[in-house]
Amino acid sequence: MQHTAPASQHRQWLHSALDDELEFDHCLKGLANNKAAGPDDVCNEVVKALPPAGHQALHNMMRIMWATGLTPHSWKRSTTLLLYKQKGTPLELKYYRWIGLELTVYKLWTRMVTRAMADRAE
Repeated sequence: MQHTAPASQHRQWLHSALDDELEFDHCLKGLANNKAAGPDDVCNEVVKALPPAGHQALHNMMRIMWATGLTPHSWKRSTTLLLYKQKGTPLELKYYRWIGLELTVYKLWTRMVTRAMADRAE
């Protein structure tokens, strides 16, 4: 019988990347300003303007999420809008662009995981 290490050991390199304060700050600063808020009506600027204790709490929560492998289902909810492209007839759907608005904390979380994994993929 072959012994396999727990998932947490297989993902240790990724956990280290997610644990990095500088990476968290980089991802936080990378959230674009002047974008529409998601379903929770919290825009990127609000999360970026939190005091250091707020940023630390968010980062700690993301560490726990990684360790447990759980992402809140409510974070995965988005709002989809249709924006008219200003060409063609507004009566046809093909003249609209779909925009998905996600929660800011979910964007931050996926950015953290993507950056950590991209370093390994190169």
